[in-house]
Formats: sequence, structure tokens, C-alpha cells
Amino acid sequence: MSDPSSRPSVRAGVLAWYRREQRAFPWRGLDDPFAVLVSEVMLQQTQAVRVAERFPAFMAQFPTAEALATAAPAAVLVAWSGLGYNRRAVTLQRAAAEVAANGWPRHVDGLAALPGIGPYTARAVASLAFGVPVGVVDTNVRRWLLRRFSVADRAAPLQQLADDLAAGGRGAEIPAWTHASMEFGAAICTARAPRCGACPISRGCPSRGRAAMVAVPRQAPFPGSDRAYRGAILRRLSAAPGHRRAIDAVKATAASMSEGALSEEGWQRILASLIRDGLVRRSGSELALGPMPPDGDGTDGQRGPYNRAMSLKVTIGDQLPSIGLRATDGYLLNLRSHVTRQPSILLFFGAPTLTGAARERGEAVARAIADGQARLAGAGVGAFGITCDSETQQTEYVAEAKLPLLLLSDERRSAVEALGVPTTRDGTNVNAEPTAIAVGVDGTILDIVERAEPRGLVARLLDAFRAPDADPAPGATVGAPA
Repeated sequence: MSDPSSRPSVRAGVLAWYRREQRAFPWRGLDDPFAVLVSEVMLQQTQAVRVAERFPAFMAQFPTAEALATAAPAAVLVAWSGLGYNRRAVTLQRAAAEVAANGWPRHVDGLAALPGIGPYTARAVASLAFGVPVGVVDTNVRRWLLRRFSVADRAAPLQQLADDLAAGGRGAEIPAWTHASMEFGAAICTARAPRCGACPISRGCPSRGRAAMVAVPRQAPFPGSDRAYRGAILRRLSAAPGHRRAIDAVKATAASMSEGALSEEGWQRILASLIRDGLVRRSGSELALGPMPPDGDGTDGQRGPYNRAMSLKVTIGDQLPSIGLRATDGYLLNLRSHVTRQPSILLFFGAPTLTGAARERGEAVARAIADGQARLAGAGVGAFGITCDSETQQTEYVAEAKLPLLLLSDERRSAVEALGVPTTRDGTNVNAEPTAIAVGVDGTILDIVERAEPRGLVARLLDAFRAPDADPAPGATVGAPA
């Protein structure tokens, strides 16, 4: 890392620039933790100018955590419609309910424990609302830190550098630095054409005039993706009287987007994902906006093929717990720390020591993930297999099946039990049913596929990753997916 003595001048230069050049947004200067949380969640993967148009109306409708917590879920989704990534509205309401019941945590760890809140958002709220002098590392901050300082492109050293730069703040300088550090990357040290001539800290910058692109995971194209279909369905329901429509009419909406090319399998997958994420529910022959009641089954009293209750102890938006595992090379690792190196897919399966149909099921899914590794790597996503077998059994299986997939041993079933992964019994052997979990770089669970099937699995999991990362960069330019 570069000389620490340069950090005070870098901090001073960025703050001075921000005081002169900051953009006016309706959330700037606010220290109400609820307003700060709403703005930060909205800014995940949505352009700041679009958030600026929607934030005041949302806050007028839901001015407090209590108001949001007690609102009808459909009303929250309607108010959110058009901002994209509608799961954020669901987890934001869950976080509001927890705050309404237990009060606001005032430190980073407590904030990060709220539903759907990752380390970045927790640090942003801590600094902006509670005056905690901690640094934030979003895509914009990461980019200019890497260019200006000789720091390793890993989460821990980047976060330490951001914290060191933030530590000098007192009083009003604490939230000012949080905003300034992000806006500097968005306005000056930009991704494609950094404005080195206008940079207030260019003196001594090793990247001046020759700044390289900073790689970020690429997002799959939006048109034709499940996210596009989901967004269209939710917009249709949001605009419908009573926020419900006949299932056949909703299905026709989805099919019209693809000129009739949406298969029955695709429709079932999209509908199941919307129900699982708490965005819609079946109501007789209709589809209604909003989740099932807390004691319901997703159908307003009618059971169907789309709403099987998940057995896992975790859900989308939760943080992956810390679990100790061992890799096939004997290396001990903490699963949560391991996945924070890059967005990751964790595939639980039991092929190595199961037999018959159970083995065939697990091996087919594992091979689908292995065959899709080039696509996953192209999106910056890692993949790991986890079975309840010893490293020796796993090594023998990988060699026998010629499976190019790194396996992690959960021989004591600590991960399976902590997460509630379904298992199957084969004699005295108890091993995992095929279950895939998509996890972002902040440890947030982005998607869960129980009893996974190989067809379409890689595409489904790739769709869960919200580039540039799981706790995304405020103001990122994207479409308006669901």
C-alpha cells in the first residue's frame, strides 16, 4: 500500500471537491436512519436520478419504519414499481418490521444483521445516520481506491483502507466523507473516461493519465431474461384493479414479450420464483401482488405446484452463516469468509456415496454446474460443491466421475444442519439433496433452488447475481429488473 502519510491530503482534497461540486439529492443531509436506509436500498442498482424522482413520494407514503412495517405488502410493491429488483422492497419491509419491534441497532454488526442488509449498506447507514466513522466500499469507491493507492484488490485490504480514510472524520465530516467518497468515483474517477485533469488528488496518483479499467462481474443481458419477464408481470399486476389478474392473462403478458417463445417450463420457473420471493401469490384462478400471509401457503387457501414451502432455515436476503468446512486438498476454511472473495454458487449434493437414483440426481446437477463453469467464470462467479463425505471419498469421486468441480467436505453435516438443507438416506449414509444457493460477495443469499434440476440451473443462478456485486453500487446504470 502507498505511503499512509498521503491519506490526509487525499481525504482533504476529496472533501474540498465535494463541498464545491456535490449534486443535490433529496436524501443528502438527512440523518434519520429510516430515510437513510430507504435511500441506500433504492440506490442499489438504480440510477441516482431515477431514485431522486421516487424517493420523496415513497417517504411521504411510508414516513417511518413503523409505517412501512404495517403497510400492505402489495402497497409497498406498487410504490416500488419501476425501481427494479423488487425483492429489495420485500426485504426492506422485513427490516422495517424488525426495527419497529426491536429499535435501531447503532453499530455496523447490528445493522448488518437486519434482513437483506449487507456490510456496505450497514456501513453507509452507520456513518450517515449514527455518525460512526467507517468507510464504505461500493463499485465507485473500489475503483478510485485501486487507482490511487497500491492496495490489493481484495475485500479485506480495501475495506481497511476505506476505514482508515474515514477514521479522521468528526461530526458533520463523517457523513460528508461517505457521500464524497462515492460521488468522487461516480463523477471524477469514472470507469471508462476518468477526468484526471479535473481530479483534486491527481498529484502523486500512479494512474494519472493512464488509468486502467477496473474489472467488475458482468451482468447477463436483461432483454429475454427471467428478470425481464418478472418485471413485466409485476408491472401488470401493479397497474391492475385490486393488484390482481387472471393467471392466464398474466401468462399471456409474459408470452407476448417473447413472441410466444416462452415455454411452459419457463413460465412455471418464473412464476415459482415470484412466489418464492414473496412478490406474488396464487388466489384461485388469479395471481395477486404480494406475498402469502404468514400462515399461508402462497395460494390464498389453494395449494398448487408453484408454492411448495421451502425447508431451509435461511431465505433470500439472509446472511450466510459462518461454517467450518474442509476442501479436498485438506485446507480448512470458513464458508462465509471463503465466498466473500467473489460471488459464489454453493451446490449441495450427495452423489459421491449415494447409490441408484439419488446418486444420478446429484451427479446430473453437479455436472450441469461443472459444464457451466465457463459461463459462471465469465460473470465473475465461482462454484463449489458440498457433500457430507470425507475429503478422501470426494477426491476418489472427482477422479472417477472426471468432475472439474472443487468440493468442500461437510462430513459432520454442520453446514447442512445450519442451513436446513434437505437430505436423503441411503442405508446408513445421510447426504444432501441437490440444493443450490447463490451468495453475493457480502455474504447475502441471493437465490435458493431446492431439489435442483440440471436444465436451466446455471441460467437461473446467474440471473440472481445483481452486478456489480451483491450489495450493489449506488447509482449503477441498469434496467429495471424484478
